[in-house]
Amino acid sequence: GMSCQKLIQPSGAANVTLTFNSFATESGYDFVKVYDGATTTSPLLGQFSGTSLPAAVTSTGTSMLIEFTTDNGVVAAGWSATYTGNTPTLSVTPESTSVNSASGTTTFTVTSNIEWSVSESSGWLTAIKTDATTLAVSYDENTSIDLRSSEITVSGAGVSSQNIRVNQSG
Repeated sequence: GMSCQKLIQPSGAANVTLTFNSFATESGYDFVKVYDGATTTSPLLGQFSGTSLPAAVTSTGTSMLIEFTTDNGVVAAGWSATYTGNTPTLSVTPESTSVNSASGTTTFTVTSNIEWSVSESSGWLTAIKTDATTLAVSYDENTSIDLRSSEITVSGAGVSSQNIRVNQSG
């Protein structure tokens, strides 16, 4: 048999989506393997054989490796696919939120295709990434009569940092 590999690493992309346009390989003998990374030791995103068109696959990181193995026996039509390098994105909603003077928790929704992190330095609130799309902010009671406000920064690689704000009434 023979095998050939194609490494996809689009410049500046957060991840890679591979879309199959046509697929006709010898079932059980010819395999297309798609790896979530740059080598064959990376996790397997999918292994495809036969004539049904596979669903699109997306890598978690910046590299995707495609390996095609054939037994050189029956010649099938083969396959074709196109790839897209997905630009890193990061947005947070709402941009600001207002809470009353009692202690409590509020959440922000993060839309992103990359790993993100959060930082703040207020002393009266704590911002925690609870999952890939949720930022939870717990805050203390405001014992003053004055409004207070704190900025929280959400950041990730290759994107502009997003500043959000919590305003707490006195």
